[in-house]
Amino acid sequence: MINNFNYMLVLGLSGMGKTTFVKHLLNSLKDFKKYIVDPNYQYSDIEEAEFIGAEDLFNALNTIAKPLLFRGQRGILVIEDFGFTIQQLAYAKNKPISKVKHVIKLILENARKYRLKVVIVAHQLKSEEIEPYMLPFFDTVVFFKTPITNYAKRILKYYGVVVDTYNLNPYEYYIYNIHTKELMRGKVSKLESHELVEKSGDFQIRRLLSMVKTKTQAVAVLKLHLNLSDEEIARILGISVNHVRVYKTRLRKYGIKIPLENKNNIREIINLAL
Repeated sequence: MINNFNYMLVLGLSGMGKTTFVKHLLNSLKDFKKYIVDPNYQYSDIEEAEFIGAEDLFNALNTIAKPLLFRGQRGILVIEDFGFTIQQLAYAKNKPISKVKHVIKLILENARKYRLKVVIVAHQLKSEEIEPYMLPFFDTVVFFKTPITNYAKRILKYYGVVVDTYNLNPYEYYIYNIHTKELMRGKVSKLESHELVEKSGDFQIRRLLSMVKTKTQAVAVLKLHLNLSDEEIARILGISVNHVRVYKTRLRKYGIKIPLENKNNIREIINLAL
């Protein structure tokens, strides 16, 4: 049941096991070319995966789907943290969010004929993220612990699922097949490799650095948010310690005191460094 799908929607709060579930799925698909949109850098332990960015996703039919058909291969495209991804895609391409959503719709409409499975992972059940027009595309829906908002109730009602998704324990899920109306409850086993990725300092560093554009902002993030030494910052950014100190001096001129305490909001830190 888990592998027999064309379009899968994985829903649930952060830390409930969504990414671990998808990793098990990817590991089970041995003969598939794997494409992953991974804004949080959580899939680095997946072998033979191709990580794609905004450009490739925006042109996925030409850069991913059509080459699969030409080579006679099958593929799977995973879009992790869907809400964040489409926002980043709109920003990176300088396109309105409506244009980005239209591109996603085209992918869903055409992926099957190009032998491309699509998995969308989302944790915010909001209409601006998983819109009503998207619901008919998914033939398989996986529910982890999900807040029962009015919109979540609409989704459950649409699929004809009558379950209490909010009281699910971490790593427990319901999986529902739209065609067969089969509902199954399961529990995904933890992956040691995934836990290592999440606990890795590199994981957090890559996630934070993906949010900045300049070296000055990067130094602000690494110094203020992670409290790394000048030597560690220099190693991560590939610059000299003297350059790190120059950037710190620049930050002080912007009015940022080093060290800066009680500044845990990354967006605030980045805005201060602009």
